[in-house]
Amino acid sequence: MRPLVVDWLIARGLPGWLAPDYVVMGGIAGLVAGFVILRYAKEEERPAYALALALAYIGAYAFGTLFELVRSLPAFFAGSGEVALGRAAWGGLLGAVLTAWIVIRAQRRDALVFFDRVSVGIGLIFGFVRIGCFLGGCDFGRPSALPWAVAFPPASLAAETHVQLGWVSSGAASLNVHPTQLYEAGFGFLSAAVMAFLLANGVWRGRLAGVWIALYAVFRFGNELLRGDTDRGVYGGLSTAQIVSLIVFCVLSALAWRPRAKEALA
Repeated sequence: MRPLVVDWLIARGLPGWLAPDYVVMGGIAGLVAGFVILRYAKEEERPAYALALALAYIGAYAFGTLFELVRSLPAFFAGSGEVALGRAAWGGLLGAVLTAWIVIRAQRRDALVFFDRVSVGIGLIFGFVRIGCFLGGCDFGRPSALPWAVAFPPASLAAETHVQLGWVSSGAASLNVHPTQLYEAGFGFLSAAVMAFLLANGVWRGRLAGVWIALYAVFRFGNELLRGDTDRGVYGGLSTAQIVSLIVFCVLSALAWRPRAKEALA
């Protein structure tokens, strides 16, 4: 979709670089989330928080890229795919959380308090980054006749996929598809508002980040059912992201249930 925005800007005498791409949206996401988190941190906490956020941002890109690379290797060695050098959302999220946790612990700060505040920022990050995905045309959805379905321009990933499937002719735009990127962006912004409300009212203190990740796992599993890109890895009828979503949700559910089980046995 970004080429369409660029064309619109140029037609009105404006520079094309005003249309943000995935990397720019990722940068905006980090800046906005960082501001929100640091704005409400105590002054003595801010240096440790800022360091954790900066390194988590690097960790997200590194782990996201590594996750996508590893995911693509089975198909590559089987001769049915190529090595992928993109970024996987689950890899980025788990990498960022792990990196931030290590840094916060090394700085002798309360990790649970930090991640409660981060729960708001995570939603904002996903909201902005998924808008970047929409503009870039990746992670598109299945064909749809819904009124909000969108068609991606010629030479986009969706259009090229539909050409390969024989659904449209070469040089044509894609069929109308679910804007799955915007579904996830909407989830991100809405979840950020919910987490901010819970944080302000002292609900689920020390668990908010885990609650957000569990909610994302449920949402992501469902949103994958609407995805139309064909290079996501499918094992046993489930995409890689769905498998990770199930594992993460089960682990978080077990961790949430364990203290209650101990109380019941006491």
